[in-house]
Amino acid sequence: TSVFEMATSEDMQEFPLRSLLTKDASLDEDSEYYNAKSTVRDIVELERWESMNSIRQLLEVHDEVRRVYSESVGQILQVVRLTPKQSNSSKQGRSSKPNSIVVANTHLFYHPMAGHIRLLQAFAICHKLDQIRRKDPKRPAPLLICGDFNSDPLSGAVRLLTNR
Repeated sequence: TSVFEMATSEDMQEFPLRSLLTKDASLDEDSEYYNAKSTVRDIVELERWESMNSIRQLLEVHDEVRRVYSESVGQILQVVRLTPKQSNSSKQGRSSKPNSIVVANTHLFYHPMAGHIRLLQAFAICHKLDQIRRKDPKRPAPLLICGDFNSDPLSGAVRLLTNR
């Protein structure tokens, strides 16, 4: 028996990793990520991502990093939002289960000397997943991320993905 409802095509998304650092990648037409009604907590969360502009500037200035990131990196981020099936207790409002869970899968770039590229990818992935899991700002969805990170467990990319 399944614990989750069947995911529909609307629940599934796919993002080329190279597109996550473009200037309008942070814009999401379907939702207001932060708006005039944002709380102090929302604003603190927004400040966590201010370095996205710095990363974009880095890519504009450094031709080789930009070339590797935009031309050589063909990896994607796959995301699905799963909704738990309703049990009798949750139908009566007695459940503390989340409304949904976000599950993501990715495969980071591999080259033994490209930890910096994987770190850029990891940061962009964290930013996008934070946007997706906060579609309902009152109840951000729990997140499970998996994939081939092509990194040592103590690397910057893995530490960012597991701690951010």
